[in-house]
Amino acid sequence: MMKKRLFASFAATALIVGSLVVASSTAQGATRTVTVWSPYTTGNLDLWNAAIKRVEAANPGLTVSSV
Repeated sequence: MMKKRLFASFAATALIVGSLVVASSTAQGATRTVTVWSPYTTGNLDLWNAAIKRVEAANPGLTVSSV
């Protein structure tokens, strides 16, 4: 009888921990969009866009739009 209770408590704990892990990983995978206003119009605009691409590559799920 004690073994069944012990096994049931371990199973319930594993189920709760598993659902928490799935919930937290789902929240981290959410997409976010950030809008930035660029002070550049010509030559430095290429550097600005390259920096935006690096930030997006380093942060999956993040989209940066430059205005």
